[in-house]
Amino acid sequence: MRASGSALALALAALCAAPASAQPVAEASLRAHVQAFYKWYGRILADDSSNASADIRAIRARPSWFDPALARALEADEAASARNPGEIVGLDWDPFTNAQDVCRRYVVRGVRRSGAVAFADVFCDDPNFDPADTRRAWVTAQLQFRSGHWVFVDFLDPNNHGEGLMHALAGLAEERRKDGEK
Repeated sequence: MRASGSALALALAALCAAPASAQPVAEASLRAHVQAFYKWYGRILADDSSNASADIRAIRARPSWFDPALARALEADEAASARNPGEIVGLDWDPFTNAQDVCRRYVVRGVRRSGAVAFADVFCDDPNFDPADTRRAWVTAQLQFRSGHWVFVDFLDPNNHGEGLMHALAGLAEERRKDGEK
């Protein structure tokens, strides 16, 4: 009985110590993943040869990088916009950059975790923009680590009390329902 109690104590100590020692690795992994995404996504934004918006091209090219609910909400928003040409019934900004203007380069300058959720602050690094615009985060990516990799679950507006993309998409969908849009 004493040996199993010691083994249990040792196992609990190992479990308690693992998150603290793994956190810098997790934060480095998070930063690298989000930075790689924005480097890749910047090329998609620059390529306007497709009829599909950049966000839709991204979720279709790398579906495992996005939460299925986020992907479905973006696809529904895109479909509603396509059914209503000439009207704004969906997003009129890029959801992953939280902007209408394209920046030359996006840089992750801060990462943090809160339980199972992680956040990455993304800034514009472009001399063509007002310096005040490059000193603030444009968007905060919200991610979770699932099945061995990071998954984007929401994109938050740090300049609007952290309101998320999912909240905005739900609001737009509700407005379309009220207006009788199919």
